[in-house]
Amino acid sequence: MGLPILKTISATVLPAIAFDTLAQATQDGKAKKTVNYRAAVRLKVDELMQQGIEQYQASLLGTALKTWQLALNISSELGDRPGEGRVLGNLGLVYNSLGQYERAIDCYEKSLAIVRDIGDQKREGRVLGNLGSVYFSLGQQQRAIQLYRQRLAIVCELGDQVEHGKALGNLGNAYFALGHYERAIEVYYKRLAIAREITDRPGESDTLGNLGNAYLKLGDYGRAIDIYGHQLVITVELGDQQGEGNALGNLGVGYRNLGHYEEAVECYQQRLAIAREIGDRRGEENTLRNLGFLFKSQEQPELTILFYGQAVKVQEEIRQDFTDRTLLRAYTEKVADTYHALADALFEQGHICKAQQILNLLAV
Repeated sequence: MGLPILKTISATVLPAIAFDTLAQATQDGKAKKTVNYRAAVRLKVDELMQQGIEQYQASLLGTALKTWQLALNISSELGDRPGEGRVLGNLGLVYNSLGQYERAIDCYEKSLAIVRDIGDQKREGRVLGNLGSVYFSLGQQQRAIQLYRQRLAIVCELGDQVEHGKALGNLGNAYFALGHYERAIEVYYKRLAIAREITDRPGESDTLGNLGNAYLKLGDYGRAIDIYGHQLVITVELGDQQGEGNALGNLGVGYRNLGHYEEAVECYQQRLAIAREIGDRRGEENTLRNLGFLFKSQEQPELTILFYGQAVKVQEEIRQDFTDRTLLRAYTEKVADTYHALADALFEQGHICKAQQILNLLAV
């Protein structure tokens, strides 16, 4: 009786073993295909990330936005958390450059939550710095300083010279915003030394611009113009249109303060053309405002009204992007001087109703 039972057991167990082996082999094949698929998708995301970086550096902001949005969609579908954190950080950069601050903050905060969750300290420091820069742009300097200090602590702990240099630059900007210009210059020179030591030409360019701004505030216009000239050379060499525009705008301010108005207008016009070409609304409204201020000082009311009016138009477009009333209020307070300058110019020319209409726009 035992032998038939053994045969029965063998007949039932062996096919089951054979089936399990076949199933395992099939699963291994699927797993291998899945691994290969995920690797291929990650490679595609990396390609999109690099493509977006090249587009961003070429000041093709809208194109970079679309490229990185596609990379984010793929990373999200794949469940690639590090990839999501990285792409969200880059999206924050481009939204900030486009003057869409609320979207930039949203992207940075989502990125920050992810990089903290996965323990990526290096990227956490970077996102903290970028997030601080958005709040800085909105005039919320205390919030910005808080974020900058968190970033500086992280990069010092990691011993990362590149990020250390950037963190110093942000700290210098904070001192500058507080009116501590000599302290800012001290920090900027430390940042400049690091940039030159590691051959960080974009960082060198940015720091030269900041140094020029600090000397400008101290009334040392000649030194400021000399520094801005060095900045302009670097940006042209790098093919950095955004940086070139910033340098031209800075030179315009320097020449204006020296009373060289023709040179100032020439620089502003070049800066305005670049800003409009690359879709830099912050640069555009800033340059229009500077042109309005220059022509006001030259007692040319028609041109004053023209350029202040164009500046307010761009600022109104930026304000329309906000849905968060706190951020809208902060930005409105920051740019209110332009509205008042336009209203004053209109009032002086007898356009009282138009002046009041401009002031009414400031209501939040």
